[in-house]
Amino acid sequence: MSPWSCSFIYLFACLAAARTTLLSHTIQATGPPIASLSISTPSGGWTTDAPPPLVIDFGPVLAGAIVGRQIRLCNTGQSTLTITRSRPPSLAQLAAVNPGAELYEGQTIAPGSCATGTVAVYSSPQQPNRPAQRIESYWILGTDGKDARDRTKEFGIRGIKVGVTITTRQVGPLNGQNGTGVYQYVGCFRDAPARNLEREVNGGSPSRLQNNTNGNCMDICAMGGYVFAGTEYRQECWCGNSIGNGAAAFRDEKLGLCGLACTGDGGEQCGGEGGYLSLYADQGRFDIVGFLDSVKGSTGSTTPTTTAGSATPTGSTGPAELWGYLGCYRDNVDSRRTLSSKTNSSDGMTLEACAAFCSGFNFFGTEYARECYCGYSLPSGFVADSADCNTPCSGNKVQICGSGDRLSVYRNSVYNTPPPTPSHVPRVSSGAGTSWVWTGCYTEVSGGRALKSASLARDDMTAQLCASFCGAEGTKMMGLEYGRECWCGDSLEKGSAIATQAECDMVCAGDGGEYCGGKNRLDVYRAG
Repeated sequence: MSPWSCSFIYLFACLAAARTTLLSHTIQATGPPIASLSISTPSGGWTTDAPPPLVIDFGPVLAGAIVGRQIRLCNTGQSTLTITRSRPPSLAQLAAVNPGAELYEGQTIAPGSCATGTVAVYSSPQQPNRPAQRIESYWILGTDGKDARDRTKEFGIRGIKVGVTITTRQVGPLNGQNGTGVYQYVGCFRDAPARNLEREVNGGSPSRLQNNTNGNCMDICAMGGYVFAGTEYRQECWCGNSIGNGAAAFRDEKLGLCGLACTGDGGEQCGGEGGYLSLYADQGRFDIVGFLDSVKGSTGSTTPTTTAGSATPTGSTGPAELWGYLGCYRDNVDSRRTLSSKTNSSDGMTLEACAAFCSGFNFFGTEYARECYCGYSLPSGFVADSADCNTPCSGNKVQICGSGDRLSVYRNSVYNTPPPTPSHVPRVSSGAGTSWVWTGCYTEVSGGRALKSASLARDDMTAQLCASFCGAEGTKMMGLEYGRECWCGDSLEKGSAIATQAECDMVCAGDGGEYCGGKNRLDVYRAG
């Protein structure tokens, strides 16, 4: 064979090899995307691409905790994978963390790459001794790729089931069989001069007043054989065998009216301002479920009068019917509240709850995720950057409730005429010839009481009523606190100091024209 023929043979062999290589690369480049789905494990690993349905079960999660798990979508094919459908969970307590940026519709995943999405449990803080709550949802995903489990089939649309069981602390007497509390939470009830429960058991004990918790109250009521136990005004414990004001006293929990922290545990609520009782019942002697079913639709059950819009991250939407969003405002400027007529706080705070709480005012504002403030007027010059209000509401993570010293402010479309400005009564008579003179606003003693000889708490409290009570006790000084409390003594205990007059800003429960101290602040009077 001549060299020329050999060269031609070699040339054809080279061309054939090149064609084979080119075709091979062409075939590889046009291979389909292949979708492989897995979920993270509690230990930090990943599941294999198991047959559907994939399940993320967080198991029991204590109320107030935030935990997360991830979904991973990988492309093991040879061309770009596109997410054609994504419907993440969006419940208040079970939701995708960043649905607009993780596993979103239209997202592309290169060959050999993965994308992840995080789903989290945002369990709202709850009162102790509540039944476990099961919450379930799905993250629906679709792609244009083949299924990694069977590459002859399309991935199609898959659902990842997500579930959690929200549990609460169980306090007070416990059932021996399952460890649940004997007393279970019934709800928030409006109290009145005709009390819901007949006996208050903490009043004669400074130690009990200062260390009040729902569990401690249950223990006391259980020892007395009572069916019901209730906490109120942070420090009070009430026991009884019937609900004096019945279903008409029940209030929807969404309103956040029972939001005062217990004196003995700041993580629990012991009633609320304005006479609201956190009520528990012995579930073996009272049908809680039946009672709650009976009060649905009751005229005594206060519900929000507004419809909430879905708040965007800038907080620009909110209760849609009566209230209009004004913007983000500064608070605590020169230690003064921007809205100071009425306040409330709750770990279940939502825009609807604050709107209902402030229904008789012209403005409301939410702050620090859980605080609600009402006012008849809004000072000028306090507007802040809209981006400053960026904290999700504690009771609804898709709504915005201000941030640190920043209020998300709304205006009522119905104007409410402000009442006459209250004042600190300069002088009051006890009715027995003794005159009491106002000496100023004073701080409470840390961990104790500035005046501790005697005390009285009433929903019709006035300076006159307190003067009569302390006059009968024969003390030389009296102090009004929290709008409804009266304290007597001969001198202020060490640690109490003069405060600004503005800090005693709570009106008397029995007379809106008078001030009766404030939060840990006393309007102090001296006999003479």
